[in-house]
Amino acid sequence: TVKVLFEVVKDLRYYLILLLFTVIAFSHSFYAIKQDNDPGEDVSMWEEFRLSYEILLGEYDDNNYGSTVEVSVFFLETFILTVLMMNLMIALMTDTYTRIRSRTKEVSAMEWAKWIAEIDVRYQGTKEIPDLD
Repeated sequence: TVKVLFEVVKDLRYYLILLLFTVIAFSHSFYAIKQDNDPGEDVSMWEEFRLSYEILLGEYDDNNYGSTVEVSVFFLETFILTVLMMNLMIALMTDTYTRIRSRTKEVSAMEWAKWIAEIDVRYQGTKEIPDLD
């Protein structure tokens, strides 16, 4: 079970990098759009990153998007981050789990073989059967 978790995290590393760059790209898009719409307004890149991350989690306030361009980018971001990227993550995790489960018998047999070899090396030359309890 722990091995499965490590394998899933290892397989998701490129997905997580792609997800981070996608969130940064949408953050930058909103930052640029808001600066163009109202040059006098103080717009923070970190605030836009936080808002894009909240969209990824499904938490958003649609009052933050006023212009048609902002609403269009908002719908595009919600579709890409929420639908496409989350489905991609589920597919990757399922594939990893299936691959690990298909190797379970092989890995179990290999562990038994290592264990038997260790016992053989440890008790070689003796006629006694080791107590395994």
